[in-house]
Amino acid sequence: MSAVSRLLAVYELVHAICKKVQLQKGNGALLPLSRVSRSVGSIALDLLWERQESLAPLFKVLPCVIRQTEERIGCEGTEDNPDGITSDRYQILTMKPNADMTVSIPAEQWVRLQMYARRIKVLDDKPLGRYEDYFVAVKSFVLAAARPHCDDGVLLPNVHTLLLGPRMKTLLDNMTTRVRLTPAKDGAQTAYVSVMKQASSLVINLCRLDALQGLAITPDNRLKMLPALRAHAGLRELHFPKAGVADEGTIRDDDAAPTPGFHGLKTLRISEPFDLRCATNILENLSTEPLELREVSVTGQTPNSDEADEAADLYSAIRDACNATTLTHLTIMTHLWGGDQGMVAREYFADLLAFPNITHAEIRFSCENADVDGALDAMTKAWPKLEVLKFVNRVNTGWDDYKPKYKKSSLGSLACLAQRCPQLSLLALELDTSAIPTPIVPTETLERRITLDVGDNKIRGDTNSIGLFLASVFPWPTLVVKHTCGENCAYPSCNVHKSVQAINLKMESTKPLTTKQVHRRAKRMPLSEEDRIKLAGRTQAAAAKAPEPVSRTLDSLDEIFEPITNTPEVTAAAPMVADEPSKLRTSKRKRGADAVPQEDARPAKTRRAVKESEAPAKTSKAPAKTSKAPPKTSKASAKTRKATEASKPPARARKARKEGKLATEPTRRSERLRDKAAKA
Repeated sequence: MSAVSRLLAVYELVHAICKKVQLQKGNGALLPLSRVSRSVGSIALDLLWERQESLAPLFKVLPCVIRQTEERIGCEGTEDNPDGITSDRYQILTMKPNADMTVSIPAEQWVRLQMYARRIKVLDDKPLGRYEDYFVAVKSFVLAAARPHCDDGVLLPNVHTLLLGPRMKTLLDNMTTRVRLTPAKDGAQTAYVSVMKQASSLVINLCRLDALQGLAITPDNRLKMLPALRAHAGLRELHFPKAGVADEGTIRDDDAAPTPGFHGLKTLRISEPFDLRCATNILENLSTEPLELREVSVTGQTPNSDEADEAADLYSAIRDACNATTLTHLTIMTHLWGGDQGMVAREYFADLLAFPNITHAEIRFSCENADVDGALDAMTKAWPKLEVLKFVNRVNTGWDDYKPKYKKSSLGSLACLAQRCPQLSLLALELDTSAIPTPIVPTETLERRITLDVGDNKIRGDTNSIGLFLASVFPWPTLVVKHTCGENCAYPSCNVHKSVQAINLKMESTKPLTTKQVHRRAKRMPLSEEDRIKLAGRTQAAAAKAPEPVSRTLDSLDEIFEPITNTPEVTAAAPMVADEPSKLRTSKRKRGADAVPQEDARPAKTRRAVKESEAPAKTSKAPAKTSKAPPKTSKASAKTRKATEASKPPARARKARKEGKLATEPTRRSERLRDKAAKA
């Protein structure tokens, strides 16, 4: 078996390779791999179908399903067009009836659908984008035709996360999803997530409840599903979208008396409830014991006006339902109009401040008379482990004419963060920059990197002063200011972008200079008259304290040259000839202190010729008479002549020796240094 065959035989390795291709190139790069071979193609299909946003692609693989276009007109108020009439084109998935007016799916086509249905493990119906639409619907009898073929009575046997959202709501036209208990033959009950008609008749079971780890489902008005969910210990994530919206807020807890449960639940999200009472009722009926939740989220933007007491009840329900030591992520969005002018943030948020381990917090409360600065001070003090804090006192409702003016966080309120929250990395606030405080002097600088997001808030005031104050609270380079103006922001012409850029440049200019930069700036900077007077005073004071030097004035210019002219001449002494040094020399490879003296390795004839050439110079100064006949040339004489020339002293030394001006022969460096030291 080749190496490639052994590689393809390991499912985990091929799955990792295909997963990397999917992350880098997208799902389109997996299509060729799905047709390479049966083994590789099966793994590529697993990745292609593992995560889906809707069940529409699953039913589109059936050849018997027909796609029709239907135009639906309705009146629906939107943010852009509150009183407009909408006209949308829907794609309808339907089937032709048989001769007996019934619909059925052929067995061979069902095998193909089931091959893909078994691969779906996560159905994550995410919220739609701002300009994203989804208009695909399926008829109820198409789902009913698939029910007789389902293995174990479910359409998705291997799914473990079922997060239903807007796409599935549109797809299940005139149908709803419910948690349904079905009695088994032995008397036990099995819980399913089922698709029901409006008349509470079963259409199809999507999956078993005990196979799910995450579930997002709209609760009914009586909370009948809570007992079945409470008994499921394997549930980790639970979402309740649009609680009470269909029933106009008439959520009652008649059938959901709280009992212990939800022992494995870690994440609870309640999105877009009809009002705060609906979210409070769900939290109060979850369990009689505090849950070990890590994340709690209550979000939604509705035009309803809740009272401050309702928000306080919601905060109290969160405190009672959650364990104080395990909660780390908190997201709360309320929508209040008005409020008490004497509101104190530390008292208003007392229940939320009881969780000391909060690391990610997003608090949005719309209150006209809110104590915004006090809330920021209380939260940063109660949550020392904060990493992300988003605090806004405004909610976009789409009706600007009726929206009151909310208070914003003042620039001076950021001073409390100078010595708090050392792990903070993101701070999102709407700042009021009309009043700019003076820079502070922090006692200690925290080593952190913070991004301050001011949103689409207009920057009023001097950007230089704002930058200096921010740099005093967050010394450079611990803070970067950014803004989010939305999709239509044009950076070159955006006033907010220009102001933010100016603030960042001013903060960067406060960075400490290096020593070289300080000296350069000091040289370029001219001294003022005041600085000159100070420097002159310091110089005079230093000169007065210093001891007076022994000085003598010269009467004339002749006295300057007196030491030179009156110096007696030094007569030359008789020359002293040093003894001939030994014929030892050091190795060329090793010199210095560790050098080993070696004997002269030159031939005997050369040494003898050198001695003979040096002997006349020592005995007499007169040169020896030589005959006019030219010497004989031979190899030995050439070598002797070269050796003689090499052993001769320099020309300057020979001339000085002849004139008798040298007292001694040149000595080694150590002897010269010793003589110099003795003279000194």
